[in-house]
Amino acid sequence: MDTSTTSVSRVIPALFTVNCAFLLAGYAVDLIFGNGTFTYWFGFIPYRLTHGILSLDPGGFAYGVFTGISYAFLHGGIMHFFSNMAILMLFGAYVEESMGSRKFLGFYLLCGFLAALFHMLFNFTTSGAVIGASGAVSGIGGAFIVLLLYRKIPVNSFTLMGTVVIAMWLWGQFQGAFQDLIGSNATGIAYLTHLGGFLAGFAISMLSQRQKSSNKIPSEK
Repeated sequence: MDTSTTSVSRVIPALFTVNCAFLLAGYAVDLIFGNGTFTYWFGFIPYRLTHGILSLDPGGFAYGVFTGISYAFLHGGIMHFFSNMAILMLFGAYVEESMGSRKFLGFYLLCGFLAALFHMLFNFTTSGAVIGASGAVSGIGGAFIVLLLYRKIPVNSFTLMGTVVIAMWLWGQFQGAFQDLIGSNATGIAYLTHLGGFLAGFAISMLSQRQKSSNKIPSEK
């Protein structure tokens, strides 16, 4: 089974390192200042951004936006960390190779931020923090599907199997998001964040590919 790409990733190792550093820093901060401190500092709390907007508080708004990015580098434990990093490494290399390193980094951060906003749309008064790279990583999943549809990545046993895995995962996210909306989700998993990240990644990639396709069409003279 061929899982290789033709270029060496520059962004994925850096993202792994930063996520690892945040994980270790979180353990240290919580040990010193108390459990949950690091999550409160850097996790995305919808109410914090909502309050900053409604109260016209530039500082509160800026902090809310900042945590809409920083939350994607926090994790609730080793398993949470490694599951997200595994998906990043398996699928992210294809997306980075297609986009280029700089665009891929911007895409990753944007998907994470849009995933947080999607969660906020349905939980704008919630004071519970959202953490994890799942929203950004879900965006990679969305881009992976689009790139495969447009034949921008190799069609082989691995990428086809990856599509099946993503489809099964996506169905689970829809079910979980529905439970979130009706208030019966007791798992603590932010399904709406995952779904928002996937939709953001899919939409951004689809628009990008359509723009590239339209630019290739010769204009009539």
